[in-house]
Amino acid sequence: MKFDLCKELGIQYPILGGAMTGITDPRLTAAISEAGGLGIYASGMHINDIGAVREGIQECKRLTGKPFGVNIAMVAPIVDELMEYVCRENIAAVTTGAGSPAKFIPMLKEAGVRVIPVVAAPRQAVKMAQAGVTAIVAEGMESGGNAGHMTTMPLIPAAIDAMRAAGCEVPVIAAGGIVDGRGMAAAVALGACGVQMGTRFMLAEEADMCDAAKQFLLARDGSDTLVLGQVIGNKVNARVVMCPGVQKVLDLEREPGMTIEEYKKAVRGRSGPAVHQGDFENGYISAGMGIGAIHKVCSCREIIESTMHEYHEICSNMR
Repeated sequence: MKFDLCKELGIQYPILGGAMTGITDPRLTAAISEAGGLGIYASGMHINDIGAVREGIQECKRLTGKPFGVNIAMVAPIVDELMEYVCRENIAAVTTGAGSPAKFIPMLKEAGVRVIPVVAAPRQAVKMAQAGVTAIVAEGMESGGNAGHMTTMPLIPAAIDAMRAAGCEVPVIAAGGIVDGRGMAAAVALGACGVQMGTRFMLAEEADMCDAAKQFLLARDGSDTLVLGQVIGNKVNARVVMCPGVQKVLDLEREPGMTIEEYKKAVRGRSGPAVHQGDFENGYISAGMGIGAIHKVCSCREIIESTMHEYHEICSNMR
């Protein structure tokens, strides 16, 4: 399938920044776009405040004149108003999660906004392709935050094959455990047209994370991650890095009679203390299994350029 992600989005490199709530603020979003990728602003930081999201988008525009995207959760109370606003602001793309963006697709496409939902299973890929999206992000369970049930390597070709069989193939962007050119080369070999990286940009100089948190992550590898919420139900699954704050949540989800709503309320906001104060007794960080392949904090430009250099070098050696 011929598809040029860079041409479609007006970017230099086929790399999207993952939208990480509480971390992918305007500064990180703009830095990724300035470096040639597509920064994705995480509107979930202000899920109930349309004014704050508007300010964030305007700040992205002040920081970069290059294309960027906005991530929108379909469960956000302000989703209708936010979609209408995005259509007026000349945004390159909207990535979505936590539900189907189908009812908004005609409006977004008419405004020139590319629609790129994040999916975790082949059947979801087919459903979104049939709805008329521009592309999909196929995200494996290695990713930080919300975790599906398929790993990235089986998911990418399975999603492509399922869409092809249904006669509704759209391009696939790979995500989940990808932090460098090696992961990018593997994803492209499996049929992806580009990659989305979240955890790698957590360890960018421009990421809104305290030094203690960054050093904590650098000292960990993928075996230090686990998925919370599995006892409660898959709607609250999230991959995190093990620490005392995580153990407190594990104990909480095993309490007799604990409901999903009670659990959500109890864990809300727990990432903040770890991310911004380095408090791992009371907080925790969502991060993917690729952290073991990240060895230093770099600028977004260095991350993207080194990823592309390694990718091209691997492709050349394979030939």
